Amino acid sequence: MARLNVTGGSLLLIDELTAGVSPSMKKILAKTKKALALDKERSILIIEHDLKFLFEIVDYVVVLVEGKVFMQGKPEEIVQDKRLQEIYFGA
Repeated sequence: MARLNVTGGSLLLIDELTAGVSPSMKKILAKTKKALALDKERSILIIEHDLKFLFEIVDYVVVLVEGKVFMQGKPEEIVQDKRLQEIYFGA
């Protein structure tokens, strides 16, 4: 992310931002992600399994199942959708 901040670019792709990261580092990453998006007017695409963290930092969510769009919308809409519980938790 530091390299992107220096070199520029309008799209940042991040895979598993929080993998192996402590809770305190997650807070720092969230602040850094927001700064990168706002300061440079970038789009940031994050692939993440930590849904709680993800829903706190994104504006829009696309849930893929077997490589196909299963559902999409604002985090507050997706988190309430029973289909997410079924897919993610097998409930």
